[in-house]
Amino acid sequence: MNQFLKKVFIFFILLSSINLFAQEDVFGEKQEKQFNPKFTLGSGLYTLTGDIQNEETGLLKGKAGFNAGMKFDISNDLDLSFLFLKTSFSAKNDNESFDSEVDGFGLHLGYTVNQLLKQSKISPLFSLGAQKVNVRNDSENSSVIILPLGFGLRMNVSERLQ
Repeated sequence: MNQFLKKVFIFFILLSSINLFAQEDVFGEKQEKQFNPKFTLGSGLYTLTGDIQNEETGLLKGKAGFNAGMKFDISNDLDLSFLFLKTSFSAKNDNESFDSEVDGFGLHLGYTVNQLLKQSKISPLFSLGAQKVNVRNDSENSSVIILPLGFGLRMNVSERLQ
């Protein structure tokens, strides 16, 4: 996990230092920022639904996984995120056991519905993405491509924090 966070931090520093300016306005005219990436950090609940079942396995009984990356605003309500993810799965019963590390990267397109609740700080969020995920366990390594669909709520705490 430590190596993962180092890579994400270096990626964030490199990407955010691409477009640095000392002043926002030139000769008193305020210019609109064209490129304004944001660092994103999140987590999700990952559940193993395979052949090996135990009391720790279930739809709402999963392990927390983490993702980090950069978000780029395409328009007011539309954004594109490049994310790295890291999680693990495990299950054990009387006869079998399974343990696997999962990591990957992907692109997510997010749409925030701001028209419904204009005065509210909370907005519904929908996302669709594509990820390449690497799965490693004791006996083999494999890669899969997944298409995650997400929904949730985005809360605007301040101009720079959501």
